Amino acid sequence: MADVPMPEPYTPIPYEQWLSFDMKDPGLLPEAYAIAKDGAKYIGLSTVRRLDKEPHGFHQLLTGVRNDYRGKGIAYAMKLKVIEYAQKNGIQRIKTENATTNAPMLAINIKLGFKRQVGWIAFSKTLTQSP
Repeated sequence: MADVPMPEPYTPIPYEQWLSFDMKDPGLLPEAYAIAKDGAKYIGLSTVRRLDKEPHGFHQLLTGVRNDYRGKGIAYAMKLKVIEYAQKNGIQRIKTENATTNAPMLAINIKLGFKRQVGWIAFSKTLTQSP
């Protein structure tokens, strides 16, 4: 997660907190995940959750590939696997997000037919200390 484009700097969280928040989420769909390996080495993943308000939809959250394996079509292949799973299991809609600064992933999402939706804009204000 340290090099995922985010509006704020990455802050590591304890393993137990990640486990509770991520892996124990009732919307988790591990059977829909795509995981890429090079031999015994894990090099990429694409995570999926159910959409609470759309029984025939899901949310493709993080799709990430290790730095040294990027640009080889791995993220594209994993996203295709998730789409294939969706088609075989009656999913009618997949949502995903993309940082505007992540041009390679934006290109993949557009190539796969994802359509842009109304976006959110994050604001930040740094406060100075008063004397």
